[in-house]
Amino acid sequence: MKIFLTGASGFLGSYISQALLQDGYELVVLVRKKSRRDHLQHPKIQLVEGSLPECDFDASILEKCAALVHCAGLVKALSRETFFEVNAKGTEKLAQLLLNLKNPPKHFLHISTLAVMNPEIDGRNFCIPAAKCHPLSFYGQSKLAAEETLQILKRKMQLSILRPPVLYGPGDLELLPAFKLAAKWLAPFYGDGKNRFSLCHAKDVADAVLTLLGRPKKSDIYCLDDGHSLNWREFFEAIGRVMNKKILNFPVPTLFFYSAAFASDFVSKLRKKPQIFGREKLKEMKIKSWVCGYEKLNRELGWEPKIKLEDGLKECLAFYNYRSLLTSHF
Repeated sequence: MKIFLTGASGFLGSYISQALLQDGYELVVLVRKKSRRDHLQHPKIQLVEGSLPECDFDASILEKCAALVHCAGLVKALSRETFFEVNAKGTEKLAQLLLNLKNPPKHFLHISTLAVMNPEIDGRNFCIPAAKCHPLSFYGQSKLAAEETLQILKRKMQLSILRPPVLYGPGDLELLPAFKLAAKWLAPFYGDGKNRFSLCHAKDVADAVLTLLGRPKKSDIYCLDDGHSLNWREFFEAIGRVMNKKILNFPVPTLFFYSAAFASDFVSKLRKKPQIFGREKLKEMKIKSWVCGYEKLNRELGWEPKIKLEDGLKECLAFYNYRSLLTSHF
């Protein structure tokens, strides 16, 4: 069975591609001209050069695929317009491409995010329809727009939307600053450090993708995590344990975080290189709980997480040490 996969050169996409190959699928992978391809050299992978939102590739190849897994997208950008150009418009053009095919894939699996919601307005059920969501950030708004535009596919195929929480695992560089701080016995956190959130290892998300592809049901929305929530204090303490460090937790004044976010945005625009942390991300950090759970995915499809937090953090630490990243200055 062939799967069409976007975003395979990214962090999560690389895990999804490997999981699909190990499960016996053949892949047709959309890659940009400058995409990293070293992990995509495999006899069961067919590379198709193209990009989003242009969709500048031969769409007929999609008719040979049983499903499309859409993992491509931006998690950081310099402007709202850039987020929407790739995440929203790119997804819309992909959907229109499918609607124009005589024999499109039977299943469209879209990787979204918890950030399409505002839990303090929308409640704690992270599987609610897109029409009931009120995202805080430009990123969340662009991913919600992508979800909304995909609704037109329901009349032709199954539409599955997966909303992961914060992801981590070897290869991820967004948690590196936290490990660098822990290496110095430091753990600065926003407010009182009691805001809670969910995490999920990228391997578990890839496994959930396999589950959704392997046991098709009706079109629906699912969220997932590793089964345990934690706050910022507990998160840094967990990193400290895997590094054998006794972490000094200390709250940082809100004004400092706002100043740091403003400075980060300024430097990002100056260097034309977006960063995860900024004023937009701070909007999400202020929420008291991003705890989502995986009950629906378990109840309907039998999925459950396999990787415990500290085991996953040990994998990250090994990756950072192998690449000598904890001593780097970037």
